[in-house]
Amino acid sequence: MKIKAFIGILALLATWAVAAQNLVKNPGFEEGATGWGYAAECGVVEAGAGRNGTAGYVYRRTDPEDYHILRQDIRLEPGRRYRFTAWARPATPETDPTNIGIILEFSKDGVFLGTQYTERVHEEGTDWDFYRCEFTAGAEGTSYNFGAYLPQGWLGAFVMDNIVIEPLDSEWRFAQILPWGNLAQANDELVFASIFNDLPLDAQAVTLQVLDAEGGEVAKSTHPLQKDGTLHFPLPACQPGDYRVQATLTDKAGAVHGTSELPMKVVSERRRTVEITANGSFVVNGTPFYAIGAFSNGFYDNPDHDEMAELGYNCSLTYPMIADWSKLEEIEQYVGELDKCERLGLKVIFCLKFHFDLANDLAAFQKFVAPWVERVKGHPALLAYFLMDEPPVAKAPLADECRRWLNKIDPDHPVVAVFCNQMNINDFINGVNSVVTDIYPFGGNTHTAVRQLVNLQAIRARGLPVWLCGQAYDMGTFMDCPHYYPTAMEILAQGVTGYISDTGGLLYWMYDYMKKVEEAERRLSEMKWAVALLKDVAPFALAKQPTEPPAWMATVQAKDVAWRIFTDGQGEYRLLVVSTDAPGCLRMELPEGLEFVGSATGLTGVADGMLVFQGKVLPDCDIIKLQRK
Repeated sequence: MKIKAFIGILALLATWAVAAQNLVKNPGFEEGATGWGYAAECGVVEAGAGRNGTAGYVYRRTDPEDYHILRQDIRLEPGRRYRFTAWARPATPETDPTNIGIILEFSKDGVFLGTQYTERVHEEGTDWDFYRCEFTAGAEGTSYNFGAYLPQGWLGAFVMDNIVIEPLDSEWRFAQILPWGNLAQANDELVFASIFNDLPLDAQAVTLQVLDAEGGEVAKSTHPLQKDGTLHFPLPACQPGDYRVQATLTDKAGAVHGTSELPMKVVSERRRTVEITANGSFVVNGTPFYAIGAFSNGFYDNPDHDEMAELGYNCSLTYPMIADWSKLEEIEQYVGELDKCERLGLKVIFCLKFHFDLANDLAAFQKFVAPWVERVKGHPALLAYFLMDEPPVAKAPLADECRRWLNKIDPDHPVVAVFCNQMNINDFINGVNSVVTDIYPFGGNTHTAVRQLVNLQAIRARGLPVWLCGQAYDMGTFMDCPHYYPTAMEILAQGVTGYISDTGGLLYWMYDYMKKVEEAERRLSEMKWAVALLKDVAPFALAKQPTEPPAWMATVQAKDVAWRIFTDGQGEYRLLVVSTDAPGCLRMELPEGLEFVGSATGLTGVADGMLVFQGKVLPDCDIIKLQRK
């Protein structure tokens, strides 16, 4: 067994071999701590501690309050694909290898944007673990920092060696995003997402060839890409059945840079329970739906659902830690909870994430998930399936297989997944029908709105449908740091930021953490206030009125804020404002015939014909009502 495991790890390392072009300086610590920041604070370079008797860096924590991350700044090319690998082993018996953090952090203009995590693979017969991932670098101006650490409050030591960050050839990513699920009807306008960062968009063209089940050509045409990297293709009249879409990416000279093939099922009439719009909002049974919901721990007999409905939420993502999916008798208990949610007016996103984490192939995923999906797929409370939560890139092929299978057995309900940063979404555009992105704003970070805006707008700039997962947790639950709960203004500000960024829904992580037991009554009242205000904006965002601001807003003067205005087309307006880097302000001349009706937070007023929003602290925000006289 050990021989087979050793051969397996050798095969793995052959795939993840160290390349000649390593962007990490002094990756094996042969030059001591040269090039490494906080090296003296975190530990020491020790001769013979590394792999094969070479030098290695020994990270030590003996004081739970002494928290430092060993760092090195890395320069990466925007849009380029990279491989990141490292070796580490525990240096003391009490050090849990799952606590060893080998990460890449990224930021822009001094604002922390997110973290690229690694997958850990153990080398049988040794105490070493191999850490690996692949990722795509972000937009121009993004900076990167390699980091190694133990979580706050944890004691122990580990050895690190052979850190590699190397460029890879870009892979073309191509997916049908609308209509979702590789489904269409004759004369649909199909929208495809195309991601290839080695060429400017205006230098790329995609040739599409639609083939029927016998391989006969139905249509063929070449298309330039739009500014967001999408391709819009009117499907010609064709008979219902199974088809294939073959796509070829070329440059202006005709050189081929990638090929792709997607399945497509054409139906006589594409009528299903849930449709997805361009920004990610849902249409449920023909009615536009903007989710304002939260993750909920309960699977069945969940008292949170009664409370959430009372507070005005319209959506719950059930997030159960199911130990044994083979207990089929629990299905009926869950169906009972769906019945309850239907009575309460709550739509439910069914969590399949934990079994996806454990599955190594589609058959393993199907084995336990299939009976559940078959039983719940026709339930009127069901909204979507939740497949992944911050998945490693290595799971992308499995995600594609699982998503296609789910879409096939239930073509009425889409598949969604959460990503902690916008870089990895490229790899999963065939693994989800709609993207949800979470950004960690609380715990003293003063750049909440900036981080959310940058990430959300980067995703929307690629034409991908997206929801915002607002982080509402108590940091003290996850780290050894003071308990911190979001304020009512912070809860509201995340929803406002989502609307400003043209997202299609809002899910808070998670409901349990949005209230503090000893202050439950006040916090529930604050949540009800914020949810009511956000729900008031939903019909305006769903009205799909022109996104350009009206001419009378040319007088807007804004500093350190993001803003957007919505209208119902009948003379009613909602002006949304959120502070970004500093407590911002917005001033605008109020034109004749338009009146100020009210300010949700009391931070906006009118004086001498000027509408003035003035923030006081971060992240102050407002929802301002305006109407025609």
